[in-house]
Amino acid sequence: MKINNEQRRTRTEHKQNTNRTRTEHEQNTNRTRTEHEQNLRHVLWVLRHKKIELLNTYLCLRTSSLSNITKGPALLRCVLSLDHTNEVHSLSDPSSKSTPLPHTI
Repeated sequence: MKINNEQRRTRTEHKQNTNRTRTEHEQNTNRTRTEHEQNLRHVLWVLRHKKIELLNTYLCLRTSSLSNITKGPALLRCVLSLDHTNEVHSLSDPSSKSTPLPHTI
């Protein structure tokens, strides 16, 4: 069977289109994977910081409950005393120092 020029050109164009489509698909897949990884890293970062805030609140409440302070004002003081250095400050005892949180995250 003899292949004429038109058939040859059609086959070549088809191969080129197939390769182009494959390349575009791979690029889209890689871009999507990268975006998902970035989103996942951001979610994990947020969760770590929320965990730190919850641990800070827990430690502050535990410290406050030892001081026999009512829970409502103690919770408010704990939330207001949270900072972003992984430390909790007990406002119930002015002489208390900051208590660093263990790095278990």
